Amino acid sequence: MKNRAASYSWLLKTFFFVCIALLSVIPVRVMEITLPKKDYKLYALIRVKAGDPVILKYRHSVELSEVEGVFAISPTYGFIAVETRYESAGTGLPDDLSQRSVQKDGFRIVDEENAPIGQIGFYIVKINRSRLFVSGLLIPISHLPQGTLIRIKAHKIPQIVWMLKSIRAEINDFKL
Repeated sequence: MKNRAASYSWLLKTFFFVCIALLSVIPVRVMEITLPKKDYKLYALIRVKAGDPVILKYRHSVELSEVEGVFAISPTYGFIAVETRYESAGTGLPDDLSQRSVQKDGFRIVDEENAPIGQIGFYIVKINRSRLFVSGLLIPISHLPQGTLIRIKAHKIPQIVWMLKSIRAEINDFKL
């Protein structure tokens, strides 16, 4: 009887270990923010789902008007450019009202036609008052030093890698 109990115990432990091992390699989709000028230091690691909205809001440094880049998490890799919203045309902003543009609620809205984008690079400039939202959650970026370059990418990684990298990230799912 004792051998049978020991056999069940070993079988149960093996089953538990195999389940944990299998669960740890299941891929999860994440949005990762790194700092390229600081040896790609991991700043934020957030679990996301395909289609989750990502909105980058900032004040245009020349025109001083509000700009919003609206993206979605791609089902494969990176992002999908959904639309760009801005208060007025100016340097570096589209100035024509083409077939892709409409005027609504004080904003000119340009349909970006769901163009795929691998990653997003953005410089932090204090005058911009930059804000980044992922699925409605504010990811704090405005306090980063002037001139900081952030790189934002979305991709899949194994669950165990997500757990280990989350420990190193300044911002992660557990700190929001």
